[in-house]
Amino acid sequence: MSADCGFFYSCSGVNLNREFIFIHFQDDMQIRAGRQKPYYIKADGLENGVYIRVSGTTRPADREMSRELYYECDGHAFDSVIRRDLKVTDEDIDTLCKQMKEVAIANSKSDFQRVAVKNVTKNVLISWGILKRSEDGNVYPTNAYFYLTGQGGLRSMIQCGVFKGTTRAVFLDRRNYEGPLWEQVDEAVKFVLRNIRMGCRLEGVYRQDIYELPPDSIRELIVNAVMHKLCKALHKQFYAKLIVMQSQLREWFVKMEQNDPEALEIWNWFKDISMVEFERIYDLLGISFDSYLGESFYRDKVPTLVEKLKEMDLLVESQGAQVIDLEKYDMPPCLITKSDGGSTYHSRDIAAILYRKETYDFEKCLYVTGLEQSLHFKQIFTAIEVMGYDWRDGLIHVPYGLVSLAGEKLSTRGGNIIYAEDILKEAIERAYNAIIEKNPLLTDKEEIAKKVGVGAIIFHDLFNQRIKNVDFSWKEVLNFDGTTGPYAQYTYARAKSVLRKAGKMVEVSEVDFEALTDDVTYNLVKVLAGYEDAVINAAEKNEPSVVARYVISLATAFNKFYHDCTILQAEGKEKNARLILTDMVQKILCEACGLLGMECPEEM
Repeated sequence: MSADCGFFYSCSGVNLNREFIFIHFQDDMQIRAGRQKPYYIKADGLENGVYIRVSGTTRPADREMSRELYYECDGHAFDSVIRRDLKVTDEDIDTLCKQMKEVAIANSKSDFQRVAVKNVTKNVLISWGILKRSEDGNVYPTNAYFYLTGQGGLRSMIQCGVFKGTTRAVFLDRRNYEGPLWEQVDEAVKFVLRNIRMGCRLEGVYRQDIYELPPDSIRELIVNAVMHKLCKALHKQFYAKLIVMQSQLREWFVKMEQNDPEALEIWNWFKDISMVEFERIYDLLGISFDSYLGESFYRDKVPTLVEKLKEMDLLVESQGAQVIDLEKYDMPPCLITKSDGGSTYHSRDIAAILYRKETYDFEKCLYVTGLEQSLHFKQIFTAIEVMGYDWRDGLIHVPYGLVSLAGEKLSTRGGNIIYAEDILKEAIERAYNAIIEKNPLLTDKEEIAKKVGVGAIIFHDLFNQRIKNVDFSWKEVLNFDGTTGPYAQYTYARAKSVLRKAGKMVEVSEVDFEALTDDVTYNLVKVLAGYEDAVINAAEKNEPSVVARYVISLATAFNKFYHDCTILQAEGKEKNARLILTDMVQKILCEACGLLGMECPEEM
């Protein structure tokens, strides 16, 4: 087997003038090789290990080229692309399902296998990626559907041939097979079986003719060869189209930077409709901003930055681009302008930093992004240092890990995604159902469900150390008895319930805390005393999980206190002291949850 041949077989291993059977899978895709293929050195990491070859030299790739490599290696599958331009009817789908079952039965080797063949349905095809349900609720075919059925303009063919001698110069037999892939494979298997030599096996006094190669092995070889070639070709086609699209996008970006009216009109339209969507999610989360200044705001400030860098003699030309050399800092160069004159992430971020310092005179400027952007921020922060600004230490990158779903990485490019609004709404719905089950007589169930559902999502995200990857699980997120937001909120509601039943309390100055001597109470007091340290620690480390974990420790300590120590039934000094402690718990729980962006309902 080889990438070119797919499958070949020698009919004789003795005769030098032997015959060859040759099978080749081809499609209608023509992909030209790139001139500067990116290379990725795994040991150096994606941030530092991307290079391109230019005239026999190895050079670090810029951010855009690195992204191209990421696209190529991130599991893009052309066969999974939805074909909205083509429709299939329910009858077409039913026919395909029926054919696939018939093929499976025909290839079964025993009655047991034939009985075990299950029906193929539309939902099964969706689960296999042959069909996909889009955002509009409709079911569309993918490229996989058309390659499988031989329709939709995606032409494929298996070529089979028998050649005389050791080269492919003289044909003894030649066949081309088109149509559905399984038919192509079946015909190719039959072709091989017609042309390979027969051997024999003796069982007692009986002679049994057999093929030199097992038919099942022949089928497997052909299937593997076809799929290998097909997947490789599909990937190349998708990547080639992606490169073209990226080139077009860059052209439009340059137009935008040159104040092209059409480009700016399109961009403003996208920005406006995006902000409407963002605002709706922000409202759901209870988030507001003092100002909105996106990356594009700093676009017209890049020319001033470039002139400043030229005056400082910090720019170096590299392949037509302008960069800041950071070699002495053991980092790739910081790309300021591309060869086409367009700005870059580096230049826009540096321009943004200078603007923010001048406008807000910040003490600290925090960049909260994924861990994979660490090199980028090291470069731009170092560029600020190279420019001679002594406030560089106020620039801080706060990285966080990835969220996976059911053990699989969430990836927009890979199609494995969940939308923030969808997950928040589902969390609210699940919280509402839980409230109905636990406390059906509760008033304002909808509002409480919103606080619990949204709070559960926020808390689950912030409870884990930000640098670690997290696997999202509904069972963990909305557990009222675990280390979750609902558990903390329920504890707050419990404390408030105790205080409502108690009525008016005495002043703290009148309380004799020496009346409380048990270990459970002592532990609760210790946890209460640790709140200030937890907040300071979280602020210094930019680590909200410190506060989230403190909330759980306080909720746990109070619930232990609630179960082991009588509060409302206590008398005198003891009752007053325990009520004051309960009041302290609810206040700190409410404040700590507020720091995390959560609301605490009075009742649950």
